[in-house]
Amino acid sequence: MTITDLSGEIRPGLWKYGDMYPDYQPRQIHAAPDTFFCEVFDGFNSQTGTYLETTAHFNGYEGQKLLEDYPLSRKVNLPCRILRLDIALSHTERPRITAEDFQKALKGVGLVPGEALLFSCGWEDWYSEDFLSCSPYLSRDAMVWILKQKPSLLGSDLPSWEKDEHVFELFSKTDTLMAAPLVNLRKPVSEHGLLTVLTPHLPGTCCAPARAIFVEE
Repeated sequence: MTITDLSGEIRPGLWKYGDMYPDYQPRQIHAAPDTFFCEVFDGFNSQTGTYLETTAHFNGYEGQKLLEDYPLSRKVNLPCRILRLDIALSHTERPRITAEDFQKALKGVGLVPGEALLFSCGWEDWYSEDFLSCSPYLSRDAMVWILKQKPSLLGSDLPSWEKDEHVFELFSKTDTLMAAPLVNLRKPVSEHGLLTVLTPHLPGTCCAPARAIFVEE
């Protein structure tokens, strides 16, 4: 059995989705003189590092399922497929991912409805200045293709999936969980395995930092 950690490292200087998010700054404290040491994680929020979200992140909370509404069976030991896309990465513009890119990555082996689907572009440098600004993004036809496969959970190494084709409008109409951004998606030898993505037990949230683990038998 081989276990691969798909969660990125959280440390100062971490990327963030704009100035409305505070900077991540951990600090050490102790609860008694010279003992009981621990840390306070200033700036830690729903989208610090790798996170898991429901469609309420896009749709709003009213009438929507939150993380607590999904049983552990939707997050633990999910049959999973990793697709490694052949995308020409750029540090000056955002590459567009199409349905054809996904179809090529299948290599003739179809997906199973209900399994988790992770796709990789090899875009994993969390601490580069262009991690967000030059992230590859999904075309509308790519998201249509993905949703036709009926994944129970969708994940990727991309921090920013959308540009101007409103793909989250399509995703928001599903019951699919989303995990992003992930790392090490090109390390497993096999594209098939079991995926676990767990967050802290936080009632009332649509999105929370997560640890994602891929297991190959």
